[in-house]
Amino acid sequence: MPECFVSRRPVDWRGSFSKDKVTLVVGPRQSGKSTFLWSELKKLGPGIVLINCEELLYREWCRSPAIVLGQIREMLPRPGALLFEEVQHLHEAGLFLKGLVDLKPGCPILATGSSSFHLMAGTRESLAGRAERLRLMPFSLLEVSFDLDDLAPAVRASRKIERFSRMLVYGSYPEAWLSDDPERVLVDLLEGVIVKDASDLFRIDHPGAYRKLLRLMAGQAGNLVNLSEWASICGVSSKTVSRYAAILDEAHVVTLLRPWVSGKRAELTGTPKVYFCDNGIRNAVLARFREPDRREDLGILWENWVFSEILKALRPLTDGCGFWRTRSGAEVDFVVESRGRLIAIEVKAGSAGRLRLSRAARSFIEAIRPELFVTVHGGEPHERVHRGCKTLWIRPDELAPLIAGV
Repeated sequence: MPECFVSRRPVDWRGSFSKDKVTLVVGPRQSGKSTFLWSELKKLGPGIVLINCEELLYREWCRSPAIVLGQIREMLPRPGALLFEEVQHLHEAGLFLKGLVDLKPGCPILATGSSSFHLMAGTRESLAGRAERLRLMPFSLLEVSFDLDDLAPAVRASRKIERFSRMLVYGSYPEAWLSDDPERVLVDLLEGVIVKDASDLFRIDHPGAYRKLLRLMAGQAGNLVNLSEWASICGVSSKTVSRYAAILDEAHVVTLLRPWVSGKRAELTGTPKVYFCDNGIRNAVLARFREPDRREDLGILWENWVFSEILKALRPLTDGCGFWRTRSGAEVDFVVESRGRLIAIEVKAGSAGRLRLSRAARSFIEAIRPELFVTVHGGEPHERVHRGCKTLWIRPDELAPLIAGV
């Protein structure tokens, strides 16, 4: 375990591991998946078996579930748990894990994977009904604020603002968050994991175009995707750009956020927007780490951060998020469906000044009737009612608990 440990709370985590299913933990590389698992496995006592699937020897070994389980039992008749790190490297990972489950080893089977692009393709069908999936992203503001609970309210609020400002610039990957030199950590993470791993795993045949696409996405975060324009700038086909974008999406680097459609507004467009899953990676791509009050892109820093916090608070299999946009240009930043509630969210960087709803917000409320309409801003909390809809103005630290219902 690391010397400095931050307690994690994945939204789908039930507090214990099943012995009848694989617990599949997915998320970006270096997001803390292994640390989270080890923190929980400590409670099971000794006898935990770790198999690092990035090692060629282990990949060759993990061909037959029966042989693997038999040899493990020769060493440990009653293993406490089996943990397969970066299981996407295995040949037919899904079939292998299915075989282990069906052999009923009598202990939890855990697997981590950094990319659902590779991993889910091989496990989606073969693990049907045999897997529980957890998604672990970089730290949320809620997670890095647990240690502030015993402070005086004014001090606690001030510390949360400081940590929010740091997240705007450096994001919240664990190593970067805990480092005294987050810029170096983020650059290393970008080059060594996001760029290199993608090239190794997904056979990026145009690495220059791949890097250029990343820069385009970073510069246009929060905007509508134009694959044809990106392809022209990158000098590759639209099909290639679409494949690279899908790789980055599935690897939890960016998200291609789709429009939210209720069926009531036929004029909604279908083009997605692009957001980064972590502000620090976005800023590393642009080599731009100035403080928030010196940034010309403060608005997108806020908007992208709000998206990343929404992502961390949503249950990936049951909740959803999109944006609302009409052909006439009316737009609401995010529409969240979570735990049976419909919540619309607008982002106003800094203090919102006069607390009033935008024309688009009023249109959305009157057409869709959400349960809540929320404006995230830097001012004081406020509450009103508009046409029967509860409207809230909240600070950034109040967003995740509101969505997750905690």
